[in-house]
Amino acid sequence: MHPMETAVVPRVSTASSRRLPRGPLLACALLLPAAAVYGLFLLWPMAEVVWLSLFHWTGYGPKAFTGLSNYAALWNDTSFHGSVRHSLAWEGAAIAVPSLLGFGLALLLRRSRGHALILSVLFFPALLSPVVVSSIWVLMYSPATGLLDTVFRGLGIPAVDWLGNPSLALPALFVAWFWGATGVSGLILWVALGRIGREWLDIAAVEGAGPLWRLRHVILPGVRRPAVLVLVINAALAFEVFDLVFVTTGGGPGYATMMLPMEIYGRAFGGQAGSGAAVATIQLIAGLLLALAASRLFSGGESLDTGEPQAIAARPAPTILSGLVAAVWLLPLLWLLPLALEPGQGLLINGISFHPDRWNLANAGAVWQQGFGGAMGESLGIAALVVAGTLLLSAPAAFALSRLPARTALLPGAILLTGLFQPTSALIIPLFSWLRDLGLLGSTWGVVLPEIARSIPLAVLILWAFLAQLPREVLEAAQVDGAGMVRLMVSIALPLTTPALAAVGIWSFVSSWNEYLLPLLVWQDGSAQTVPGLLATFIGRSDTEVGLLAAGTLMATAPSLLVFLLLRHRAASGVAAAERTVA
Repeated sequence: MHPMETAVVPRVSTASSRRLPRGPLLACALLLPAAAVYGLFLLWPMAEVVWLSLFHWTGYGPKAFTGLSNYAALWNDTSFHGSVRHSLAWEGAAIAVPSLLGFGLALLLRRSRGHALILSVLFFPALLSPVVVSSIWVLMYSPATGLLDTVFRGLGIPAVDWLGNPSLALPALFVAWFWGATGVSGLILWVALGRIGREWLDIAAVEGAGPLWRLRHVILPGVRRPAVLVLVINAALAFEVFDLVFVTTGGGPGYATMMLPMEIYGRAFGGQAGSGAAVATIQLIAGLLLALAASRLFSGGESLDTGEPQAIAARPAPTILSGLVAAVWLLPLLWLLPLALEPGQGLLINGISFHPDRWNLANAGAVWQQGFGGAMGESLGIAALVVAGTLLLSAPAAFALSRLPARTALLPGAILLTGLFQPTSALIIPLFSWLRDLGLLGSTWGVVLPEIARSIPLAVLILWAFLAQLPREVLEAAQVDGAGMVRLMVSIALPLTTPALAAVGIWSFVSSWNEYLLPLLVWQDGSAQTVPGLLATFIGRSDTEVGLLAAGTLMATAPSLLVFLLLRHRAASGVAAAERTVA
């Protein structure tokens, strides 16, 4: 799941709703393609995994119905208890820590110069694949070549095996996840703070209110709904931990980093598919509860937005402090450069010996020779198909939904929310069987179609929210002039939603480019490979190819960086407008 995700069903007012031109058949035609892909590759696997949890099944051969015996076995499984504890601790920390720090950063940036640049630095890690984040932090944590232990050795402190120590491994992984997630919270809350009406703060200042009073009675109420959005996003992102754990520790050392997604994968491909389906069902229920909580939390609340932007003077101290935070955020990426350019002999077993005069691109060349070009082509091809498919299916569906009366919008909204918070790891057992039955294993379409299905809920919700808020006078005038539903959509509605289309396109590109588990599932024979899959091969449990991993990580980061630099203004306006729909 991507950082711009929102769990809001658009509020469609009865006054602005209009009957669908040409009756419901055309609306159904617009909805059917998206509903078919979404149903076949997301909703059906969700239902199937619940059914499979009632059987004893190894993954192949006949199934034996055993009722709730798989759940009873989990109840008595101490290793499963440990995974649940780790997952709950991770989820709690993921909701609280980046949300609080993001709020603090947003407050700090409101009084800082260069806030746009600093926000870009903080937000960029959210665009990186979990495998890329894993690679960066494997290099950061390496006892031999890691930045942390390099500093420790300079201070005379013994090196620490961050990922090999059972007491440190899970917190160390959380730091890596936290590094990638916090910028999302900071960006959303910074936008929300800027939209608090200036008159509210002026009134508080005239009345002599102090900073704490303004924080409690003006600022916190003013960002209530965006803050709920941040909490929901962080909770959803915390579900997507399979790649990070699988690539770095594999759930070890021992069971120190085992969580529910790893339990599902291990049982699914360890001859316990029925038991893995039971774990996946528990994960699905957690996602449904999150969707329900999101829909409840977003209701109510009073907006303090007057539409008039605040003008707050920048101060030196916040500027310096926020600049230091941005520098710390950049360090993991900057550390890759010398590791990627250093010849192999400069990377010593007990430390690093850099020789800038001998730096070259040999590691990058070696990565390319090991198939990076083919992997990049495969990833770009998949991403292009996913973006095109997502936009072509989601835009007509969102337009049809935006024209529905308010009373009929609840059911499709609930169905979309149902699939919004479900990680790929929870669906791998039925999805693998379904793709095998359809003959899609080993095929690019075996990756593309499920990826489009996973993109549809968020894409439709964002586009639906934008389309539902279009000025009704414009659409009514076109209808009076005789515009049919298709012309109304193509010529009037969609051109007015360019920021939303850009946000959806960027998100679906980054999401598909970053996907690791689905290609791993589809191409188990290694006949094709994506960039995250190739990058993961450079990470060994006991022997990591440091130079190749650093060079490959920088090369894998380049497309996300390019997309971000080219389209960051459209993406930012899309994020701001999406945040406005929940405020």
